[in-house]
Amino acid sequence: LWDKATMSLERKIDKKRLVMIGLLQELLSGKTRLKGFSKPWKQTRLDKIFCFIPSYAFSRELLTTENSPNSGIYNIHYGDIHATYAGTILDFTKERNVPIILSSGGIPAIIETLQDGDVVMTDASEDYEGVGACVELANVSGRTVTGGLHTFVLRDASGLTAAGFRGYLFKERTLANRLRKIASGVSVYSLSKTCLAEIAIALPPLDEQRAI
Repeated sequence: LWDKATMSLERKIDKKRLVMIGLLQELLSGKTRLKGFSKPWKQTRLDKIFCFIPSYAFSRELLTTENSPNSGIYNIHYGDIHATYAGTILDFTKERNVPIILSSGGIPAIIETLQDGDVVMTDASEDYEGVGACVELANVSGRTVTGGLHTFVLRDASGLTAAGFRGYLFKERTLANRLRKIASGVSVYSLSKTCLAEIAIALPPLDEQRAI
C-alpha cells in the first residue's frame, strides 16, 4: 500500500515538474507574458551584455574538496557544472562540493576573482545536451572564487540583466539550441568566445526579468 502511494506521489511530482519546466520555457521565450508586462523585448548581442572574465585551468589532481591544507581559492571545474551542481544557481551557502586549489597548484600571482551574479559556463561537452551548461553564482560573500578548466566566465558589464535571471537566460530552449549549432568538434563539442559573443538574444526589461 505504501509503495503504491509513494509511486503515485512521485508521478504527481514529476508531472508538476514538467509543467513548471514548460511554463518557464514559455516565459523565457516571451511566448507567455506575466500579467502587467507588455513592453517589447530588445534584441541584444551577448557581447553588449557580458564581458569575459579570465578562467584558470587546474586539473582534478590539483583540486580538493577535503579539509586539508589548501590555498583557500575556489575553482569551478567544468565537470562539476555538468554533473554535480543541481539547478541554475550555485549558492555558496548551500553547495559544499566546490573544489579548492591545492597550495601546490602553481597559482598565478594575480588572479581575477568572481562575484555574485557572474555566470560560469562550460566551453566543452561530450554531448550536445551539455553544450552551454552554466551556473550563476550567489552568496560568494568574500570567498576567493575563480573559473576553472574548460569554462567561460560572463559578467554583466551593461546592467541589462537581473541577478538570479542570468543563469536562466541560457536555459531558454531556442538559445540553448543555437549554442549547440555553433559548437564544433567530433567526440567533444566546444564553444568559442567569438561565436558566443556574436549571438543576439531577446532580452526582457529588468522588472520582467525579476518577475520571471
